[in-house]
Amino acid sequence: VLIHGGMGREERRKAQTSFLHNPDVQVLLATDAAGEGINLQRAHLMVNYDLPWNPNRLEQRFGRIHRIGQTEVCRLWNLIADETREGDVYRRLLEKLEEARQALGGQVFDVLGKLQFEGKPLRDLLIEAIRYGDRPDVRARLTTAIENSVDRKHLETLIELRQFDGLDGDAILAIGLEQLDLQHAARAAAAREMDGRPSEDEAVDRVKSHHPATFEEALEGYRDAMHRARDFLVEHDLVSVPADEHLDVIPTPAYLRPVMPFAAYFAPGAFDRPRRGTYVVTPSVDGDPRAMREHNWASISNTSIHEAYPGHHLQLTAALERPTLSRLLVDAPEFVEGWGMYSELMLREHGFDATPEHRVALATDAIWRACRIILDIRLHRGEISVPDAIDFLVAHTGFERPNATAEVNRYTSYPTYQLSYLLGRQLILKLRSDEQARLGDAFSLRRFHDALLWSGSLPVSFHRRLMAGEGGGPFLPPAPGACCRSSPAST
Repeated sequence: VLIHGGMGREERRKAQTSFLHNPDVQVLLATDAAGEGINLQRAHLMVNYDLPWNPNRLEQRFGRIHRIGQTEVCRLWNLIADETREGDVYRRLLEKLEEARQALGGQVFDVLGKLQFEGKPLRDLLIEAIRYGDRPDVRARLTTAIENSVDRKHLETLIELRQFDGLDGDAILAIGLEQLDLQHAARAAAAREMDGRPSEDEAVDRVKSHHPATFEEALEGYRDAMHRARDFLVEHDLVSVPADEHLDVIPTPAYLRPVMPFAAYFAPGAFDRPRRGTYVVTPSVDGDPRAMREHNWASISNTSIHEAYPGHHLQLTAALERPTLSRLLVDAPEFVEGWGMYSELMLREHGFDATPEHRVALATDAIWRACRIILDIRLHRGEISVPDAIDFLVAHTGFERPNATAEVNRYTSYPTYQLSYLLGRQLILKLRSDEQARLGDAFSLRRFHDALLWSGSLPVSFHRRLMAGEGGGPFLPPAPGACCRSSPAST
């Protein structure tokens, strides 16, 4: 089977499915169109017939088959044109990497794009080899640059610099790629439950086509969704809701719309009474006539959970009830944004707005956040251009292009923040699972949620230590009625 850039996404998916599940299909011939977000785990042998200009692509291509759950030994062959200047450079570089791999016990990660050869990236080195490689002095200097740049000391330094709370860039990227596959599967499963069993793309289009007629109607929809979610939390005893909290929903100011294409939340001041937050919703970016498709009814529900209840508004107003200087100053992105994403999933787990259409929207938003992990890392490593990042986002999420453009522009301004959403959710889910195993029948979901929210926006690793009893344990709210809503309120 074939996968190439001239094929549509559904056509590519059919080819992928055939390769994964058809025993008569033994070989996949592909361009780099098969290098992003595609699971080729059935294979364990890969041959690169054409080496990419961006050396990181070597690891990215290999990552399509060398994935979590792979049971075979994976092997990779890179074919290099004999007696060419760039071939000589690559050959020597690969030899040095193999020497380093043996010395480090296999701990060689995706470092080709980050390595500097006498202050130059590998791409520049290869261009210089093509232009001037017939000169003996240039050839000797290029060989020396490779010899001096790829050694044990340099690799150990790179590995050390790539740590991120126990995860390096490759590990985080692997989570993003794995979640992209899982969430596409979840969206396809939800689509099959809709009337007519539409394809994934058709399901997204149907969900997006069901939207309010006007933005004013959409704003009322956001207000209704957040009030219903707040009442649901109280009725099902899922978390404590502070009594002294209020939330306003308004259109996003015009100057913020190019970098906030959907919605956002602004917390009350640390010493404000009452606690009044602001939830902004963007009508459109640059007057796009199709903007209302992003304010579809299913998305309105999911976004209101994330931004309002039990998402950021509840989270950040509860955190203000612990008025210590350190808690007021700490704002760990992987917890703040991770909680917003966790909230979306948790309410669906308990049956709130859990129709197939709402679950299509839930999976679409998770696909969006998986894309954020992938693009956050690759944009700031220089592995993907802004136009290609926009295309990638549109292809996987179905966003309208002006919204996708504003999204990617946001990514370029806040490196490492965008990966916090889905990564944080996975860390919270792992903590919940660990607490359930530790406490057994004594585990209380409400107490778990209260311990997270009322202890402040700390890194998840700090919450884990508090729950284990360090520092006197987590901070919990007073008894219901003393501080919190004990009955639904929708005003």
